[in-house]
Amino acid sequence: MKRKQQFLKAVQILAPGDALILNAAQRVPEERVPLAPGGAAIEFVAALHKLIPWPSLESSCPGRGDPNVREHSERASGLLSMEDTLRVRSARCWLELGEPDEALRELEALPSRAWNHPSAVKVRLAALRALGPRKEMTVQE
Repeated sequence: MKRKQQFLKAVQILAPGDALILNAAQRVPEERVPLAPGGAAIEFVAALHKLIPWPSLESSCPGRGDPNVREHSERASGLLSMEDTLRVRSARCWLELGEPDEALRELEALPSRAWNHPSAVKVRLAALRALGPRKEMTVQE
């Protein structure tokens, strides 16, 4: 899958049903999408949320779901910023798409102050359970 397609898919996951954000994302040229399209999508959606009134981030990924992973509200405790909330939501959606490695990458990018938030911990534990025991481990630098 090309980076632009990955970027658009991540935007659709982060802002389901939001035609304005999707339309803006489609206007991003392929050559401007960075090597990490998921991270770029988070930054893109977060920036647009700052500019556009947004009703709520309470919904989870549409049509998907492991009820053990879903959290009714990442911001319930009031400790997560909008960017951190989007990153946790993105990690949960990656997990629900069957990509626990991507979910863990999203969570690793959280600032240390958000690591122990209940939503981040629940998604991290679910991702680690989904990975299961590994016979070998690869390290990327």
